[in-house]
Parts: sequence; structure tokens; C-alpha cells
Amino acid sequence: MTQYFGVLELDEMNTAGSLGIANVLSEYNKITESKEIYKVLQTSDTDPEILKSAMLNHAHLLMSDDQNEFAINLY
Repeated sequence: MTQYFGVLELDEMNTAGSLGIANVLSEYNKITESKEIYKVLQTSDTDPEILKSAMLNHAHLLMSDDQNEFAINLY
């Protein structure tokens, strides 16, 4: 996670670094924080691959919370 923060210190608009932080947070069961980052990434001007990853990961977390309708929209 330190490396992702290092990337954001150099370039605060680096969406790949933000995605990495969200992924690590979700692995540590910081689901709410992770979802918030995914939401921000979905509305940002970013690389299409980063956007796809953020939406897919967010959908997976929603499925685990039984929010199936919202997850289906992201898939």
C-alpha cells in the first residue's frame, strides 16, 4: 500500500494508484472505504481499463453485500 501512496504523492491524479489502494483496502475488509474509492474512479476521467477494473471490483463487493441489482448494473 505504501507504494500506491508513493505514486499518488508524485501524481495525485493517478487513477491506477487509487485503484490499487481500493483493492488493498477491500482485502483488509475496509469495504466502505474501498467502495467510496471505486465510486470516485467511476466518475473520473481515466483509462478505460482502470474504469473496467474499478466497476468490476465494486460490483463484486456489492454482490457480497446482497445488493444484486446495483451490482448487475455495474457488470
